[in-house]
Amino acid sequence: LIGRGDDGFGKEDILKEAAASVPGRHVQLFRRLQAKWQCYDAYSRVSMSIGVNQMIQSVNYFVLGATLIERTNPSTAIACTIIFQVVALGLTLLDIAEKPIAKCLPLSRTLQIFVLQGVGSAPVLISMCMLIFARNTESSSGPVDPYAFSYFASPACYFL
Repeated sequence: LIGRGDDGFGKEDILKEAAASVPGRHVQLFRRLQAKWQCYDAYSRVSMSIGVNQMIQSVNYFVLGATLIERTNPSTAIACTIIFQVVALGLTLLDIAEKPIAKCLPLSRTLQIFVLQGVGSAPVLISMCMLIFARNTESSSGPVDPYAFSYFASPACYFL
């Protein structure tokens, strides 16, 4: 059924004729499907970029809650926020490496990315500042005052 393995040797002329002819039906079908696939690929890349950025922001919110509300340690919250925002900026720089952003802004590409990431980081930074200022004013190591206005207003930063 299968034949001997050495039957195909020495018949390179048959292989060259097949390669020089028109590509097979499967190759033509693959090329047609690949043209339609590129829009889905671009959509998935954008979705993954935004999803990873939002995942970093959500972990940053969690760390803010753990360090400011539970443990009342603002220095750790500030350090972690800086680290998370630098990581988010780095990923944004990698994701938007050579792609056009906005032609209406007369800024350089890097400055556009910094503005884009700054707008995305603003709610986290505002929330962090509000939670730091909502701490008890009698002692700097006291817990967050649950009746402070900034404590109640900090969840509004999620909607920015």
